[in-house]
Amino acid sequence: MSNIIEKAKEYVTEYLTNNLSTDYNYHCINHTFEVVKNTEELGRGSFLSEKEFDIVVLAAWFHDVGYSKGGNEHEKISIDIAEKFLIANNFLIEDIEQVKKCIDATELSSIPNSLLEKILSDSDILHIGKKDYLEKSELLRQEFKKNQNKNYSDDEWIKENIKFLTEHNFYTKYAKNNYGPQRMKNIEKLKNQLNKLIGKD
Repeated sequence: MSNIIEKAKEYVTEYLTNNLSTDYNYHCINHTFEVVKNTEELGRGSFLSEKEFDIVVLAAWFHDVGYSKGGNEHEKISIDIAEKFLIANNFLIEDIEQVKKCIDATELSSIPNSLLEKILSDSDILHIGKKDYLEKSELLRQEFKKNQNKNYSDDEWIKENIKFLTEHNFYTKYAKNNYGPQRMKNIEKLKNQLNKLIGKD
């Protein structure tokens, strides 16, 4: 692990521990650690150079620190925090710009352009292609209830999840190949749950 990555890990871990509300059940420090792990996996699977790898992993560490100020426009806040940290650590300006673009690409309505942006975008929602998707989804449901006063009924939440998984596919070849099949299985699980809930066989 390069020195700047190690510094970022220490900084973000301490920052989130001290500043993030415990009401964030899903967007907590565990999520950041998981997204970093996902990013490292996708980065290696996409055969990035050492420099590219460092840029996208740095973006992964900082991508959700903005939740320390609340959920609204957290990407912009995350970008500001990351930029200040990287400038203070003499990171190259052109590389900082790439980090910022990667973080911005995690906004759900964004369409990532570069491979690095696609990697972080996929890494942030890679859970949709994992077997523990339903458990992670429930954490997000609790977070919405606590922070946005959104109370979804069981069938409403299942419908929201089916919609999300159907509309959000992966961008990188690696994620599509390795996590796409489980994403489809998760959609089928959700549809089966919904059918049972509304009384269909």
